[in-house]
Amino acid sequence: MNRYHWPDLLVWAAHVWRFYRWWLLAGLLAFALLVRELVRSWRPLATIHGTLDAAASSNPVSTAVTSRAEQELLRTRFLLIACVAYQMLSVTNFLSLPKAGSAENYLLEPLAAWSLAVGVAIGYGLRKRTAAQSDSWKAWILLMAFLLALHAVHLHRWEKVIFGEWKRPTPADFEAAARLTSELARASGDVVSEVAAYALFAEKPVLFQPFIMSELARQGRWDESRFLKDIRAGRFTIFASTTDLFSDAYTDAFTPGMREALRDTYRLDRVIQGGHLWQFFLYKPRASARPTLPDTIKER
Repeated sequence: MNRYHWPDLLVWAAHVWRFYRWWLLAGLLAFALLVRELVRSWRPLATIHGTLDAAASSNPVSTAVTSRAEQELLRTRFLLIACVAYQMLSVTNFLSLPKAGSAENYLLEPLAAWSLAVGVAIGYGLRKRTAAQSDSWKAWILLMAFLLALHAVHLHRWEKVIFGEWKRPTPADFEAAARLTSELARASGDVVSEVAAYALFAEKPVLFQPFIMSELARQGRWDESRFLKDIRAGRFTIFASTTDLFSDAYTDAFTPGMREALRDTYRLDRVIQGGHLWQFFLYKPRASARPTLPDTIKER
């Protein structure tokens, strides 16, 4: 399990409030309404059972109608339970945001669950109002619709931040990715790519997942000594990263020991510069570090 830095939860909470405040309020209102209806649905079911027992011997038609009402109530109850449970469970994704390696994609599940809850609440309310069972739903529906409208207006204000061009890869970025893939494909031996997908695109085996293994090493759950030995032996013909590992630039994809071993044995061969998003640093063994077979292969 990745390390948690719980103070970051406050940062993410501020992020959610900044961009999703009206949507959040609509979701909370939907949750309260669905829980209320779920609690209310328990009493009518007991009443229906009593009616069924009384009508079973006297009026078959009444029994059939009441049975259909019971089935409908059970279906509604199942829908409410599923929706409320999904909405509650999705909150665990938000609570996992403070762990190392998290990103905004962790919000996708809560966004989906709470949006579903709002939709179910509005649909349920429209059905109740149409059936003339509760006029109070009209006000709740209008309030949720108003909150969603505020959310749309609010997002429009942040459009350049959320959907800005600076977040989208440019043709230069794609060209840089293609050049990196080509370099990895031409390499004669094993390679390490910080973004493992490029190794796959180059039809190279993914021997090392940098962030995952580095995080395990930081937690003391994986011994990196053999990997460091492979680096110092010049095993990897190309070592590709998105950060200059010879500088003091921060990265959690590699441990300090890995960076030190790389500095001792490798040289910066080139920098593939993309657009405003992507750039890649390619390291190759120095002439004094002749690539060798890894210990795991030698032992065979």
